[in-house]
Amino acid sequence: MTSTFTNKLQNHVKDFHEAFNHPVSQSPKPMNLERAINRSIWTGEEIVEFIHASCTNIGEFEQAYNDFMQGLSNAFDKSSKEEFIQDDVERVVAQADALTDTDYFVKGSFVEIGVEAEPVFNIVQEANMSKLFTAEDGTKYAQYRDDGKILKSPDFWTPEDKIKEEIQRQINNSLIK
Repeated sequence: MTSTFTNKLQNHVKDFHEAFNHPVSQSPKPMNLERAINRSIWTGEEIVEFIHASCTNIGEFEQAYNDFMQGLSNAFDKSSKEEFIQDDVERVVAQADALTDTDYFVKGSFVEIGVEAEPVFNIVQEANMSKLFTAEDGTKYAQYRDDGKILKSPDFWTPEDKIKEEIQRQINNSLIK
């Protein structure tokens, strides 16, 4: 697995994509609609988890979810009035702009909660890579269900305990300053 990008974290994700046979592009090209929908759904699932983690009870969660869905509906209304892109380069530009704005908001959320993101990212990367199975000769490989979902190897571990340790470390370090 070789580095392609100047961003270390992006290269970690590229390693995951290569290990699990997800698409990797060697040069800028637009993402097709089906893949864009799937990745948006997966991102949305994580956003719903973020909203849930921000709530203290089911009523609050239901209201927050409904507010989120209304916001998405408003975004749809706004975007549906825009012209549709027909040129591949312009599509990549628009996709890159939207993804960068998404990344900016995510990084802003880390800023707001005061968490150094990279150590947490590294923990999640290690956990994700632990989904790989190990052959008798030591090589790593992925296994999938019939619907294409990645199966977790016996070596898989969930990242929450290590994330908790890291957050506690960051809290402790901030108290020392």
